[in-house]
Amino acid sequence: MRSHKNIAVGLVCLSIASCAASSQTHAASATTRPTEKAISIAKVRPVSFDGPETVEGLDVGTEKSATAPHSSLVRVANPDVLASKVNLWAVEEQRKLSRPSAKEYLTMSPGVCGASGTIVCFAVDSTRHVQGKKAVSTQIWYLDMSDKSVRQSQDLLTQSGKNKVVHALDSLSPDTSVSMSIKRVLKPNSDSPTATPTSDSTPVATQSASASSTSAPAPSASSDSQNGMGSAGVFFQSDGSLVLRAPNDEKNGFDSYRVASRDVEKLLTEEGKKLRSGIMQKANPVPIPKPESKPIPKPDVDCRVASCVALTFDDGPGDQTDRLLAALREKGVRATFFTIGKNVKARPDLVKKEAAEGHSVGNHSWDHPQLTKLTPEELRKQLKNTSNSIVEAGAPAPVLMRPPYGSSNADVLKAIGENGMAETRWDVDTEDWKNKNAAVTTQRALAGARPGSVILMHDIHASSVDAVPGLIDQLKAKGYTLVTVPQLMGDDMTPYIGHRIFSQRNVK
Repeated sequence: MRSHKNIAVGLVCLSIASCAASSQTHAASATTRPTEKAISIAKVRPVSFDGPETVEGLDVGTEKSATAPHSSLVRVANPDVLASKVNLWAVEEQRKLSRPSAKEYLTMSPGVCGASGTIVCFAVDSTRHVQGKKAVSTQIWYLDMSDKSVRQSQDLLTQSGKNKVVHALDSLSPDTSVSMSIKRVLKPNSDSPTATPTSDSTPVATQSASASSTSAPAPSASSDSQNGMGSAGVFFQSDGSLVLRAPNDEKNGFDSYRVASRDVEKLLTEEGKKLRSGIMQKANPVPIPKPESKPIPKPDVDCRVASCVALTFDDGPGDQTDRLLAALREKGVRATFFTIGKNVKARPDLVKKEAAEGHSVGNHSWDHPQLTKLTPEELRKQLKNTSNSIVEAGAPAPVLMRPPYGSSNADVLKAIGENGMAETRWDVDTEDWKNKNAAVTTQRALAGARPGSVILMHDIHASSVDAVPGLIDQLKAKGYTLVTVPQLMGDDMTPYIGHRIFSQRNVK
């Protein structure tokens, strides 16, 4: 189950970086190449941070992954601008697992690394577990609610600024251990090896993002994560200084380096300068508004005479559902979701959001069995428990039920009817679960669509969600109005309870 909460934040400094407070004896100013002006950089000891406050309205938590049971992924519920970046990133990170299992999984922990006024620094610690070993990395986003922009930490420094920092690190006293992890991520096109995970029994920094700023490539990280500063801990302190922190390559510890405030401005992008200025103001965090879900306008159309089609999505809610909802909202389209009960139980907020935005929420069984192979009591529980979970999540009692795999018989149809639902099939199968290709999914949907069609897709595959915006545009260009299944059938589903719907004009 996901646990949402308002996230603690420090105004004095960035808590996830554990403020670099004092330089070590050998840490001093460093010089760069003759053509560049020296910048002051020092190796510093991280210290704990005190005095957390709250960013009101920031709604973040972790939840179990539907596709990798031992993994726990971060999920942002509010604000949407941060959620659209972080939630997709979390799913992509999980995809890097070669064989998700009890021996290979990913855990994430969120935290706030600073806030002032409309600016919030948000970070996620990720720990990749592989065969009893692990490696930790950190990703950071800066959110500015004044213009609803979201920047990653790698956007803060110019390439010239990164070069200056690397040169300064190279010039530190020879007895100063410079973290190669930091130097690698500051060089955008370097060929850097993936990190070698340490044994779980080896002491490492805490996984809590609110307590530390760890940054190491995951054991199976792609080369993309090694480019730029995607893995580096780069933080502004409230005095305007810049802290870089990453795992030490030679020992089980972490190195932190502080660039003096007077030298930071010339290293930054315009976005970095703006964010630094905001953090230095040390203002109380401005509450992040929690928007209410508003219904997508219902099409004013009579599907008995107009060309309507219904997009339907099975097996959610899942990791991609929130991104799909955003796409549907942007296109002003209502859809129908056939949800799995155990997923509803795990992510009730998504089901509530589906209903609040005008989508139809249907029943797709509790855990996706072949209904024709169940006993009457098992079948009853599959239907009833799922419908109950949908209602508990805040959606209306479902009037639509889609049997997993389309597997049904007279007994299944009868049970569906006795539970107040119509069995809802489809006449256009995109086979998106098999092809997992947005272009192929789009082509199959367009080729099969007819007035009154019910199009089958899934909201658990990224490629399916990728296909949706373009598919909607092309269906509209062909003269179709996109509606929910109930609107396709005339809104009153009473005549169809206990019947089998394949399309608007094919009911048995």
